[in-house]
Amino acid sequence: MRMPVSAVPLSRRTGPVILRDLLPGTSRSVTAKPAVPNRLMSTRWLAGTCTADPRRPSSTMRRGVLPCITTWRAWSATRMRMVRCGSCFIWLPGNACATICWAVLPFTASEKASLRVSGAAWATEAASTRARPPAMRDRGVTLSNVAPVRWIGRNACSSAKWGSVIPMDAARAERIRAAMAKAAGSRWCGEFLASVVTDDEAPAIVHGSPDRPFFIASATKLYVTAIAARLRASGDLDWDAPFADYLTGTGVGGLCVVDGVDHTPLVTVRQLLAHTSGIPDYFEGRRPDGTNTFLQVLAEDFAWGLDDVIGWTREMPAPFAPGTPGRALYSDTNYQLLGAIIERVTGMSFAAAVQAHACDPLGLGDTWCMDASSRGRYDQVARFRVGDMLPAIPLAMSSVGADGGVVSTLRDSQRFLRALLAGELFDRAVIGEITAEWRRIFRPLRYGTGIMLFRLPRVMAPFGAPDFIGHSGASGTVMFGVAGTGTTIVLTTNQAERRDLPFRMMVSVARR
Repeated sequence: MRMPVSAVPLSRRTGPVILRDLLPGTSRSVTAKPAVPNRLMSTRWLAGTCTADPRRPSSTMRRGVLPCITTWRAWSATRMRMVRCGSCFIWLPGNACATICWAVLPFTASEKASLRVSGAAWATEAASTRARPPAMRDRGVTLSNVAPVRWIGRNACSSAKWGSVIPMDAARAERIRAAMAKAAGSRWCGEFLASVVTDDEAPAIVHGSPDRPFFIASATKLYVTAIAARLRASGDLDWDAPFADYLTGTGVGGLCVVDGVDHTPLVTVRQLLAHTSGIPDYFEGRRPDGTNTFLQVLAEDFAWGLDDVIGWTREMPAPFAPGTPGRALYSDTNYQLLGAIIERVTGMSFAAAVQAHACDPLGLGDTWCMDASSRGRYDQVARFRVGDMLPAIPLAMSSVGADGGVVSTLRDSQRFLRALLAGELFDRAVIGEITAEWRRIFRPLRYGTGIMLFRLPRVMAPFGAPDFIGHSGASGTVMFGVAGTGTTIVLTTNQAERRDLPFRMMVSVARR
């Protein structure tokens, strides 16, 4: 069967793609079978919606590979080659389309040189002709026909949605439950709550009550990102405008002073989202007297506002000028400022904006942001430990707002996370934008634009492992999607002492 590639829009295709018009200067077509969905995939996850930007420069361009593949590794002794998908950042065996998961794409040497991909519709690798017989180079080959690449169909990312490509059978579900039970038995844990979802239509695997409210802490920043994306789509917020333009009369000068020069007027909304503003962290950053807000809260609960945050931040030196290449500093001050911007733009409190832009559209009935008006609900929320202490800090938790004040449940958090990664709250192209560039904040975490990447250290995964994309919180909360599997994990250890603990538990559960 042959047809021009333009006959069916990329975003509407449900089967292997034909590539004639994508190969300028050649009359040869790649023949594909009729649009029969791969049995290992769900027909809901359509091809052609890659979030990677093929135009983004990368080191792989020097190696003759399309720039949408961010990097690759080769082991000549074993003739093993792997590429890294620019959309979901999972390692995959070479010679295959990394994102669409529908067909192996064989090209001749001349076609490799001429292949160009426009926009962010595709992410693919110019496949090596040395690795397959001549007969396979002359025709289109689908995953279902080629046994050596069936593994890819089960494990490659389908970036149209975080759909299930690894089925959840009874044995795997039982292994996950056992891992959860083991994690809950840790002496470091507070009230352990966990949920794993592999498919929107499959029941979640849950430890604890799915409706028990808990503080998601800094995972609140995902809500800020979603709201900021929606406000940009409506034309109310420009990510590349100076943030101070939205906070006139607030007196935000002096937040980023480097070598005696105040760079605050140059800081953009995008830099606040990405933690590249250079503005110090008011919450855990050390002030000249050696204290920080977190330690003061543990000593005695108190409330604060934006003016307090600005005053504390001015006392600390800025580590770099905004937008310095390769630099990022995780700073809760950035999100305090973003919360204030959201309030100015929407004309409502941040808590009301969370309700209007996230809870109402997704039907999140048990999610809310604690502020002064809802402080009385503090005792309804699971308490988190700090060492041997179980602090009661309603004043502080009603003050953190956009940098960590959202309360949610496992059920609501799963709904929100899957909707966020699937682009239900905004244009899906935004996911590609906010995950296009990662900067190291503290090992092994990296930060995009309002979203976090957790990658296992190479010593723990020498042959590559799925990346986790989402966000964590200081209350021991993690909300991450496991790249390439369709799995989302939400769990909280409800403790703030061992910051590594929720990540260890998340990896343990994901590996099951």
